[in-house]
Amino acid sequence: MNKPAVSKIISTIGEDVLRARTGLSDHAIRHAKTTGAFAAGWFDELERMCVEAGVPCPRSAFNWKSPSSDAAPSDRRAG
Repeated sequence: MNKPAVSKIISTIGEDVLRARTGLSDHAIRHAKTTGAFAAGWFDELERMCVEAGVPCPRSAFNWKSPSSDAAPSDRRAG
């Protein structure tokens, strides 16, 4: 979570541009501002937009999923 980075990205690029280029809803943008994280699925397009706008796009501004500690490694086989 990185509220300062999310706020900077939104204010620099602009909500109207974000909506137009990504199809994000007002609710999704408000949620990102509130939580301090964009959905990870938005990374590619937002990174391109940040490069164009000259604003940093840290990975910490996105809600990446961590591997579950309960998940079995794929090379383990039962039996």
